[in-house]
Amino acid sequence: MDIAQFLRNVPPFQSLSDETLAVLARKTREVRFAESETIVRAGEPGDAMYVVTEGLVLVRVREDERLRQLGWLGAGDVFGEMALLTGEPRVADVVAHEPTTCIAIDRRPFHALVRHSREVARFLTELAGRRLLDGGQIARVGKYRVLHEIGRGGMGTVFAGWHEQLRRPVALKMLNHELVFDETYGPRFTAEATIVAGLRHPNIVQVFDHETAYATQFIVMELLTGETLGERMVRERQLGEAMVRRVVVQLAEALGHAHARGITHRDVKPDNVMLCDDGSLKLMDFGIAGDLSGDEAAGPVGTPIYMSPEQMRGQDIDHRSDIYALGVMAFALLTGEAPFSDEDVDVLAEQKESAPLPLVTDWRPEVSHAMATFIERACAADPADRFASCAEVVEHFGGASRAPALGGGLRGRHVTILYDAAAESAVRDAIDRLTAYLGGEAAVVSVARHDDLKHLG
Repeated sequence: MDIAQFLRNVPPFQSLSDETLAVLARKTREVRFAESETIVRAGEPGDAMYVVTEGLVLVRVREDERLRQLGWLGAGDVFGEMALLTGEPRVADVVAHEPTTCIAIDRRPFHALVRHSREVARFLTELAGRRLLDGGQIARVGKYRVLHEIGRGGMGTVFAGWHEQLRRPVALKMLNHELVFDETYGPRFTAEATIVAGLRHPNIVQVFDHETAYATQFIVMELLTGETLGERMVRERQLGEAMVRRVVVQLAEALGHAHARGITHRDVKPDNVMLCDDGSLKLMDFGIAGDLSGDEAAGPVGTPIYMSPEQMRGQDIDHRSDIYALGVMAFALLTGEAPFSDEDVDVLAEQKESAPLPLVTDWRPEVSHAMATFIERACAADPADRFASCAEVVEHFGGASRAPALGGGLRGRHVTILYDAAAESAVRDAIDRLTAYLGGEAAVVSVARHDDLKHLG
C-alpha cells in the first residue's frame, strides 16, 4: 500500500506537501487488528495516532460502570490524535468491529520529525487547533475552558477562554508548534509570559498566567474587545492628528514603562495596538521583546517597515528602536503610507539609512509643527539624533495624556491671542500642546483668525 498516497486524501494531512508526506510515510507502520480486538484502551499511555485504511472501529467510553458508544470510524478516519499532542492516558476504548487495518504514527519518531520539518510542526498546530474547537477532545487548557478562536498571528493562535473558578473571560495565546521546537522562538515565547506579567500599565495588555499543554505553550491574558489600530487604518486610511497624538503619547507612556524595566518591545506597529471598546488603548504582543542588552545574535526580528535601520541590520539595539517605530507609525497613520517601503529588505534598510525622510506635510499640509518635528526626530537614521527617551516624546507633546470626563454639563471659555505675524509658528505650537494636553476627547479646541477658521479636536 502507498501510505503517502492514502494520507494525501485524509484531512488534516492534505495540508502537507508530497515531499513531506513521503518522509512522514517512512515514519509510520501498518498494523492489522482482528474482529473485536481492542486497538486503544482507556487509561493506557497514548503513544500513537491511528488512521483507518480498511475496516470499521467502534469508539466507546465507560460512564458509571456502563459503556457508552461514541461513534463509528471507517477508512480515512483518524483517532488517538492526543497521543501526538500530550502522550497522556487514553480516555476512550477503540475496538475493531471487523478485521481492520490502520496506519500507526508513533509519538517519538513523529516529534523527531517535527524538530526538522516546520511543515510537519504546522500540521501539529492545525491538529491541536481543530481539537480545541471541534467538539471537545480538548476542552480545557489547565484551569481554563476553551470557547472559540479569536485570531491567528505569526507566532500563535489566540482563543477566547473562561476561568470557571474566578468567572473571568480570558484570551489564550497558543504558540505555533513550529516555533515551540525552534531554539530561538520557543524561549522568546516563554519569556513573553514572564516579561509582560511583570508590567503593570493601563496601556499594556495584562498577562495573568502561563500554561504548558498539548506539546506547546499558552499565555493567558486579559480578553480585549475592539479593533486593532491596523484594522482602523485599513478602514479609514488616514487618521486625524488628534487621534494620532493620543496614540503616540499613550504608547510612549507604555513603552517608557517597559523601557524603565529593561524591556524593549521590538515590534511596535498598528497591528499590535488594540483600540478597545471601552475607549482604552493597549499595546500587545511582547513575544519578541528583549532586554536592553540588545543581543541580536539570533538575527533581527520584527516587521521591516517599522524596524529601525540598526534593527534591520541585526545590530545592537536599545529603546530608541521602539521610538523609531513609533515615528514610522505616526507617519503611516497620518498619510496611509510608510515613509519607506520596498519588498527587498536590503533596499529598504538602505533607504532608511541613506534616503532623506519624506515630509509628512507633503501628504497632510495641515499637520502641526509639533507632530512633523516628532516624526522627523523619531525617524532619524542615527539613534543619537532621536529622542533620548519616551519621556522626552511625551514632554514634546505637552506632558502626560489626560482625558477628563465630561460631567455636570458643558462649559466653554474664549481666549483671544494677539500676536505678531512672526510669532505664528510659536502660537500654533502652543495651541497644539494645549490640544494634546486635553486629550482630544474631553474637549474641543477651536482656533479663529480674521482670515482663517479651523477646528482642532
